[in-house]
Amino acid sequence: MANETRVRARAGAIQLAARRRRQRGAAMVEGVVVIPFFILIFVSMVFIGDLYRSKLTTHRLSMERIWADSLIGCDEAGTGRQMPLSEGIDLKQAAGAPGAALCEDGFGFLTETVVGGVNRPALLSSGNATTTTTTTLICNEKPVTGDFDGAAEFLWNLYAPDGMKATL
Repeated sequence: MANETRVRARAGAIQLAARRRRQRGAAMVEGVVVIPFFILIFVSMVFIGDLYRSKLTTHRLSMERIWADSLIGCDEAGTGRQMPLSEGIDLKQAAGAPGAALCEDGFGFLTETVVGGVNRPALLSSGNATTTTTTTLICNEKPVTGDFDGAAEFLWNLYAPDGMKATL
């Protein structure tokens, strides 16, 4: 009996070892299939992060440049163009309304475009992915001095009747 028990135990151990070998082989095949997929996902996430960072940078630069141009004044910036007024709307009819003087010159607009890019990883495809941001700013304001005299001139001209405009 003891001999039979030993034979059964040995046969069970051999079956267990064979099952473990098959399981290790299955784990190896699963690893070979799954690991490249995870590498591809990781590389894609890094690329999309770089692309988003590039888009944020182009947006920030575009906004910086458009506001810097607008500080010069919409008419004198060189890139400013006159915006067509809508038909049927005459802003000068509201000449007596407060703040109407701001609308007398018509509106202009400035446009600034910034282009950036990110190199694509070789794993995804070769080349360069570009990001472009265009910012348009509508303006009609001419720069005035920031001191008391400039503020007083602006307010006087805002409410002054025709023929009494001041220039300091």
